[in-house]
Amino acid sequence: MKHFLLLTGIIFCLWGQNTVYAQVYGTYPQNNATLSLLRITGAGAPDTLETVTIKNGRFHFTTRPQEAGIYSLVLHDIGWAYPVLLEKGKNKILISEAATIQLENTKLQRQVKACSDELKKLNEELVATIKQLQQEKVENKQQALKEKQLNLEGQVDSLLARYIRANKNNMAGLLLVWDKMDWVDFQKLENRYRLLDENMQNTPIGKAISKEIDRRWYLKPGGIARDFTMPDTAGNPVTLSTIKAKVKILDFWASWCVPCRAANKRLIPLYEKYKDKGLEIIGISVDRDAAQWKMAIKKDACGWIQLSELKATPDAVYLRYKATSIPRWFVLDENNRCVATGNDDKGLEEIVIKELGL
Repeated sequence: MKHFLLLTGIIFCLWGQNTVYAQVYGTYPQNNATLSLLRITGAGAPDTLETVTIKNGRFHFTTRPQEAGIYSLVLHDIGWAYPVLLEKGKNKILISEAATIQLENTKLQRQVKACSDELKKLNEELVATIKQLQQEKVENKQQALKEKQLNLEGQVDSLLARYIRANKNNMAGLLLVWDKMDWVDFQKLENRYRLLDENMQNTPIGKAISKEIDRRWYLKPGGIARDFTMPDTAGNPVTLSTIKAKVKILDFWASWCVPCRAANKRLIPLYEKYKDKGLEIIGISVDRDAAQWKMAIKKDACGWIQLSELKATPDAVYLRYKATSIPRWFVLDENNRCVATGNDDKGLEEIVIKELGL
């Protein structure tokens, strides 16, 4: 991000009622870095329209995309990417060194920026709240912070829904669904997608979102959980489909997550009460430190199966299950069909009782 703040003077000039013309130029302090303009297609990798190598701290290129749509500026040396909407007619977008955007006659991009500005404020407060929650030791204060976190997450969802609904028939709404897709669970993604009108849903990007929703069906109650294999505390591989139990709880957690540790204490009596009646809990840690992970298991006296990859990978199990906010649990039946999912263990025992047929 520090590098991004030094990226100056990126300007798009587009004119002509039915054509799109882009002129891109600016400065960047690292020579031989490359900057590209990509077209997001929704089908496979983006199309690269232009790539320029930065020389003497400056860059410049012009291009004429075939059509208006969703594009992305990518600065390859730091992996920075910024989505832009290129519209027909005359438009101008300036990204300044202060990471602010000035727009002229680009109505859709202004909508996206307005949403992003409001989201930034909420996300800053949300990050601060989560940090407090991870450090808080007093249980009643933990609960208050957890409620604040859930409230802020609700505000984020409502804000995005409002902007998507207001732009349901244009590319701004489509971009807001597409750009946030990797960070939300099945239900939120489906809800946002359904706010778009039929024309946007039938675009190539809209169809790609629909395909992703279908792929994530296993995360929804009624879907079959995707199988995985992970090492346990002894390093032995454990595969979900080989675990035999009438009811399984996938519990995503971490040793450094205070609410997760508090949830462990509440899971212990649940496990002890129903483990001989067909309940199994599979703890899936997002820890990176094996010693801290094992110490937390021992200290919390968690007697159930514990698994962790102990590394961050693009296909990590917690990412496949969209467990980016923890604690997070999934209740599965004996056929690994998802019965329920949530972040709060309130009501979890009632679900277990029902699925065990007690």
